[in-house]
Amino acid sequence: MFRIANSFGIGLVCSALTFSLGFASLSSAGKEPIRQAPPSLRERLTGFRVGAHRGGMPFPDQNTIHRFEQARQSGVDIVETDLRVSRDGEVFLFHDRMMDDLTTCSGPIAAKSASEIRACRLRGTALGLSTFRELLTWSAGRVVIDADVKNNETLEPAIQLVREMNAYLWVYVQVQGSYDRARIDDARVALLVSPKGPMAQQQLDYYLAQKDANLLIIELPRSLCNAENIRAIHQSGKIASADSWHFGSERSWWHRRARCDQVFGLGIDIAISDLPEGCVGEKIQADRDHGM
Repeated sequence: MFRIANSFGIGLVCSALTFSLGFASLSSAGKEPIRQAPPSLRERLTGFRVGAHRGGMPFPDQNTIHRFEQARQSGVDIVETDLRVSRDGEVFLFHDRMMDDLTTCSGPIAAKSASEIRACRLRGTALGLSTFRELLTWSAGRVVIDADVKNNETLEPAIQLVREMNAYLWVYVQVQGSYDRARIDDARVALLVSPKGPMAQQQLDYYLAQKDANLLIIELPRSLCNAENIRAIHQSGKIASADSWHFGSERSWWHRRARCDQVFGLGIDIAISDLPEGCVGEKIQADRDHGM
């Protein structure tokens, strides 16, 4: 299976953020540690990688810092979250357009101010909604963030926060059909695109033709998960991703298990799973199977 070379850069300026894996100690006594450049986002995503979908879909505290910390401690490489913006421009971690099903509040989240949203509670918990700023502060590069921007109104303020927090080395943004707009907002931010619908193959071919090193990840629907497309993604220097619940019943209550083994078995690099702990175990097995 083709693996993406670690040396292939994505054109990002090294972050000033310092975290533990950016240092190496000299063996000679009395020497100061040598500061090394932190790894690029591509390097952090090389090999099989596990992403926790909303931190874990079965839990009522999905899309919260609390849930993401549980996922991080379980060994995931990536936490996937959904972003929506309030009426006054605060970016929150929330999937649905309407707040009725998942919170104690009702109506569209975009119609509420940040203070109104902070007064809401997630059903089944005492927790309020987390913000994207809080998530970036919590991560500080310890885990990669997959930020799924749910509408055009959220794109610019989300990218602005990535820029403000200098998070280029550990955040990538899902832009769906807003690739060109995202590139206008900031050419440095790493992007994920996801071909969909009856024109999905044509969309994939279009994205593969782009000479954009920061168009880093292509998320494949089940219909495009074939050897030819996966090989083309790797040959273009990009990373393949897939949602593992499309390969089996991760969400059923009666027979729930991770399906990341199906994703890794196809040679897809990133598996985004509803069941991150089970997916971590399947990644470990896939690494063994491929001698990694």
